[in-house]
Amino acid sequence: MQGGLPRRHFLLPRRARGFPCTYPGCDKAFHRADALARHAQQHGTEVTNSARTYRAGLETPIDSNPAEDTALGTSLDIPHHYAMYMYVSRLPDELAAVLSESISIGKPSDLSAILSRILEEFAVRLWLARIPDLPGSLINLIYQQRKLIADSIAKAFDTNENVDGENGLQRLENKTPFTGNIREDRRRDDKTPGVETVESADYRQSLQYSAIISSSPAYKWLLKSVLNRINLVTPDTEDARTRIREQILGNSPEFDLEAHIVMFRAPWIAKFFDTQNYGVPDHEALDHIIVLTGTSRQAWATTCREYMQTVWPDFGVQILDLHKSLLRHGPGGHSIDLLSDRTHLDAMISQDGASYTVCVKANAPSIAGIIELFIWFSTALSSAVVTKGIINQYPSCEAFQFGSSATRLCWPTCDSVEILHTPTTSIGAGECWANLFHSPVLVKGYPIPRRLDQGSGLEISLSLMVQLTNARNISIFSGYILIKGYSTILVPTGQRGGLLFWHMVFNEDGNYISYTDAQVKRLLQEYPKNLTVNDLETSRHILGWCANVRNYTGSRDADYSINWSQLKQPGSGCAFDKITITGGMFVTGGVSAAIGKRDKAIHIRARDDYTMRLKWISKKFVVLYDVRERRAWLVDGASALLHLVRASLKQDLVDPNPFKSLFLYDESALQEAPHPYTGRAASISVLTNEHNMSLPIYAKPQILKEEIVFDEQGSRKRILSNVKTNYCLKDRIENICDVLEQIMAHQADVSAENGVGFKIKHSTRRQLEGFDFIDIATDEDPLWPRVATLKASGRGWVDFTRTIHAITLFGTGFGDLIRPVREGATACTNCCANTEAPKGQDYLAVCVSELQYILQKWGNDHTSPWKLADGIYWHSPDQTFDPCQCAKLNIARHDRIQVLLPATFPKLWGRDLKSPPNLQSTPQGALLFGHSWRFPLRWSDRGVPEEGHPDPDMEEMESSFNDKEKNIQPVFWFDECRVSVNGPGYHWRKIKGYVV
Repeated sequence: MQGGLPRRHFLLPRRARGFPCTYPGCDKAFHRADALARHAQQHGTEVTNSARTYRAGLETPIDSNPAEDTALGTSLDIPHHYAMYMYVSRLPDELAAVLSESISIGKPSDLSAILSRILEEFAVRLWLARIPDLPGSLINLIYQQRKLIADSIAKAFDTNENVDGENGLQRLENKTPFTGNIREDRRRDDKTPGVETVESADYRQSLQYSAIISSSPAYKWLLKSVLNRINLVTPDTEDARTRIREQILGNSPEFDLEAHIVMFRAPWIAKFFDTQNYGVPDHEALDHIIVLTGTSRQAWATTCREYMQTVWPDFGVQILDLHKSLLRHGPGGHSIDLLSDRTHLDAMISQDGASYTVCVKANAPSIAGIIELFIWFSTALSSAVVTKGIINQYPSCEAFQFGSSATRLCWPTCDSVEILHTPTTSIGAGECWANLFHSPVLVKGYPIPRRLDQGSGLEISLSLMVQLTNARNISIFSGYILIKGYSTILVPTGQRGGLLFWHMVFNEDGNYISYTDAQVKRLLQEYPKNLTVNDLETSRHILGWCANVRNYTGSRDADYSINWSQLKQPGSGCAFDKITITGGMFVTGGVSAAIGKRDKAIHIRARDDYTMRLKWISKKFVVLYDVRERRAWLVDGASALLHLVRASLKQDLVDPNPFKSLFLYDESALQEAPHPYTGRAASISVLTNEHNMSLPIYAKPQILKEEIVFDEQGSRKRILSNVKTNYCLKDRIENICDVLEQIMAHQADVSAENGVGFKIKHSTRRQLEGFDFIDIATDEDPLWPRVATLKASGRGWVDFTRTIHAITLFGTGFGDLIRPVREGATACTNCCANTEAPKGQDYLAVCVSELQYILQKWGNDHTSPWKLADGIYWHSPDQTFDPCQCAKLNIARHDRIQVLLPATFPKLWGRDLKSPPNLQSTPQGALLFGHSWRFPLRWSDRGVPEEGHPDPDMEEMESSFNDKEKNIQPVFWFDECRVSVNGPGYHWRKIKGYVV
């Protein structure tokens, strides 16, 4: 109600009652002919046919078809048929309901003009549809009242915007100038003298109109178009579509109902596909090609299919399918299609495959929209003109009349081309996303999703960010949600208005970037508070801001009946205090993109990140410590990874759980390394074998694939097929690699006093902290750190493993990971020659090949003794690889245990300390590090070791004191560290036996 009057009074023109009753003695008069007709029934009479006319002299009946009506938009004296007005009065309410559910970031400033223009085309589409039982007069009424309807919604939006925290249109239906309840209004008697009460027949008729219109393609187009125009915006530039419409339509009225013919010609997109190497047939890749639209500071990255479906919801996907059909046919191919609005498309590729032509026959509104799509499509999939940088193109077209016919010729042009972010240009605010790509085309002048933060960067889905950074999942590192690839990390830096802002850091040379990189730490100061994993799913994402040994680690012949260590968790105050490590969250939703050369950044595109991750982890080190046998092995990261993978597969095979029947892995199908037991080389050979990577472990749920094909007559057919995929060995390898990578990143963090690596340097030697090997192999979640107490005889190597940032994995039953190849040599338990690693002494066994790598990377063999790593020197007290003579003398003649000394050891340079004479002569050997009886040392928890043998009584008392001290002060470097793994994924490798 407004001003005390019912809603209908605001729509009905104010004029005299022109329909008087002619019944003798009756002086009533009516505004409407239908009201007069109903009144006449009370007198038992009928009204003449003249009562069904609009006005004397206008003979078009109310229920006529549009084809019989006057031309749309001409001046008509609209009849006062209440059912029509009732429908038109409800139309703002219907549109308001749509807007109230779909507009989330405020209305455009030109909302009324947008709605008026859409309603105008809506009326045109209704008129052209020739819908039975839909009066042309009603369509004309919508056409003439379009501005009033649009103004009603816009004004109500202004009134309600940001009221009580509600969406501006949540109760729009109660605030339009057509306000009031139509049902209640119909029950209310009109008390105006001489005016008859409105009957329910009009209401039923209006509902019939509503049902007819709401089921029409034109109405569906209306709803899509309203949301499309309101939720999309063309940023910081003139709308290219306006200029294209002007070129195509020329002097024709924009809503000219006559059929137009336009011949569109453009370069064929086959050349684009030739440069991208998508790895799938061109027609399959087309849907998933990544396209960029907007400006460098406000852009949208999505797939080709999603963009066309969003911007041109009425016909975008159908035209994309037309191009897919042409791609299947190749040069000379021909395809036709008929759109829902009767637009006819006839497309053909030239015989040389260089260009294609599309004949478009449609009315003016449709033909302009179709050509603007073709021009965007041709621009977005054009070939790059530079080798590095973003090509920002503002497309347009040229068109001219073909002879004396009504046909126009049209081809795409480019009004401006700007090369952004070449290697010599700087990156501005909101533009860091440019480094995510190599040489893409950014189409300017076309719409992208509206957002409140202008110039804030590139909007991109979560799944696309993960794919473009070559990350496998979302990582959670120290409680921070990150997206990490090999050389790239995306860090959240802000959250507001439903938008989550990210900033990108990367290594330009393509080298590995750590979670603890200084750039990442600086960005984490801006990390949004209270950010949750659920926010990732609900937010829009903006990117802008022995002499001869065999290493059995990871080998087929190793013992994989490994059990849990049963160690306790470390106490509070350790180096990993308050650190959480997770296996990450897989991104399963969102679009699937085809990644081509232009989508791969310089620092990413030249490498296979799977291979590079293996290369990176192979340079790291892992201590495998057997808790029950009290002995340890130092192996490279690739060997440890492969060992974990094989153990995980063994656990899947023997684990009596309901999933065992779903296990597909065949151990005999795994192809072994051509040179097994060689450690790093053998492991990498197994891990990178293409056949091995594709071995199935479990079947994934089937995916329904839809494909549109065209037959020879041009008819579209929809083909559905089930696609079967498997969770493969490569997936498991990468899952375990994710967990190891985070643990290694923490342990290597020495950049600040609160870094784990820094704390480790000040931790007690007796406490060896790490994670349980089987927890990782069996995908336990969460994973907690564990702690073991070393004997005094085994503490001599702790400083060394901490210096090289080796992580520790605990277990029982590792077996002999490094075994001697005796080849006639005799094993001696007295001097440990040609024996397996002794048990019970906490010795550390290391292959010579690994020691050579460490020397080359961190050490110096030109000093005496050798510098093995920073602050660590290697002393060999006796003959390391000399033949055993114990049998002759019945005593232990040689002490083969190696000694590691800190740089602060007294008189390090004045005591003629020496290192092994030449490791080159025994490249396949291995050495033991620990307590030497020829050079005994007492290692305390901290500080410089003292010469002399450990005192067992003192060690027992020190151990007892430290057990009591655990509740008083921190003594460990692991505390509440959790490792969560949300998916299987592990791998293994081999080394070569050992001779000491």
